[in-house]
Amino acid sequence: MPNKDQTEATTELSFKCANCGHMYPTDNLREKPCPVCGRTNSVEEGCLINVSNEDY
Repeated sequence: MPNKDQTEATTELSFKCANCGHMYPTDNLREKPCPVCGRTNSVEEGCLINVSNEDY
């Protein structure tokens, strides 16, 4: 199992749209519209997940 430093190095926070499920980068914003359906997702709604940045 990777240690915390390895996990942080290979993941980044992204929004997961509460409407359509599309995942997209936060760009360090607290809220951002989904590029697929247009719904605005926010940090306060708990729409954040860690996703791999390893391109696979």
